[in-house]
Amino acid sequence: MKKLALFLVSIFLTSICTANASLLTPIELASPSPSSSSFTDVTDSTSYSESIEWMKNNEVVSGYKDGSFGVDECVNRVEFLKIMYKVQDFNIPSESENGNSSSFKDVPANAWYVPYVKIAKEQGIVKGYPDGTFHPSQCITRAEAAKIATLSFNNNVMPQNPELDYYTNAASYYGDIKENSWYYPYMDYSLKANTIGTEHTWDNYDYATGTQFKPNDPMTRKES
Repeated sequence: MKKLALFLVSIFLTSICTANASLLTPIELASPSPSSSSFTDVTDSTSYSESIEWMKNNEVVSGYKDGSFGVDECVNRVEFLKIMYKVQDFNIPSESENGNSSSFKDVPANAWYVPYVKIAKEQGIVKGYPDGTFHPSQCITRAEAAKIATLSFNNNVMPQNPELDYYTNAASYYGDIKENSWYYPYMDYSLKANTIGTEHTWDNYDYATGTQFKPNDPMTRKES
């Protein structure tokens, strides 16, 4: 659970006003200031800066050639799998040990990410698309990330939701998270367990539709 919290980090709770309930008031960020970060675009006030540094120090992530981390760039589907498995210190066999095919027709046999995709498929946490593709370079969505990480960190078993006094379910607070959606159980768990970021919802409240969580938006590098 601790590793999952570090992986899909959320160190803030959003303030959401409804007719019947409210969440905690979000922490107010200080003005940007220099930090000891090795990334040019990460300061002490950068969202999730401590987690970014933890992942850098533990060789989970690296930056770009220009010295930046690319905090607001999206994470694609194979990058997310690699980050997730490295955080778990998962033993990923080499291509020679594990074969060189993932069974997805758009995953080249010599691609660096083949072992990650193959293990994820064997675990049952990814299935790909009906046409037999995986779309490795496609940005992963927040809903997809919630599903993959929740299952992987819990041995492919849906965990029991925490019981919270101030929060009933995702659909009660987020107008765009529907209880009949495929990703609802994973989003509801992630929000109750406080393992997925909510900072982007702070200024996103609408009295007609409720706060929009945007589960189909890309997951950014800082959020991962």
